[in-house]
Formats: sequence, structure tokens, C-alpha cells
Amino acid sequence: MPYTRMLEDQIAGRNDSWAIRWLASCFLRGTLTLYSSRSLVQNIGLDGVNATHCGKTDIYDVVPSQAPIPVGGIAVEENGQAREAFQGFLRMNLGRSGRLRRAWQGVNDYVAGLVRN
Repeated sequence: MPYTRMLEDQIAGRNDSWAIRWLASCFLRGTLTLYSSRSLVQNIGLDGVNATHCGKTDIYDVVPSQAPIPVGGIAVEENGQAREAFQGFLRMNLGRSGRLRRAWQGVNDYVAGLVRN
């Protein structure tokens, strides 16, 4: 599993990714992630100045929603349509970057494994 090595690298100080810690905590707690159709946050870390791992890009720029997003009465299960939309977004935005593509493929495989179990 690609995440085992990534997590080991994180623990050893060879990897500075918050994402692997997030995935590990979700895995250990057996949780799923709810992706809203509207963002409540603005990512300011890709301005070319404050970025830790990447340069300037506006690919994730959004206007955060000012209205609350009600959550309730939602089945706790994977939504195939949402998964396909998320995969399409990643394919379109990650292009041919092999390292990123492999990492996100690992995320997809990981999530699929959690859903199956």
C-alpha cells in the first residue's frame, strides 16, 4: 500500500504532508469524508508565497459560501456519482503528472478498500 511508506516517511521526517496524517486518522477511526457542493473555506496556500509544496495556481480558487450547509438525513455510504465526479476533477487537474496521478490513484484505491470492508 503506497500510504504505508508515505506515513513511515512522515514519521521519520522525510515527508511534510498533512494529507497522509489526515488519511491515517480517517482510516484509524473508520470514517468517510463528506464533500459539499459548496465550499465553506478558501484555500490561500497556493498563492506562490505561502505555498509549502507547490507554486502559484488559481485552480482551486472559489468564493466561499456564506450560507450554512445543512447536513442531515444523508445515508452514510459512498456515492458512486460523487466518486466519478471527484475522479474526473482530479484527472482534469492533475493531467499527466505521474507522481500526483499515482498518489491520487492510491487515494482512490484506499477509499474503495474502506468502502468494501
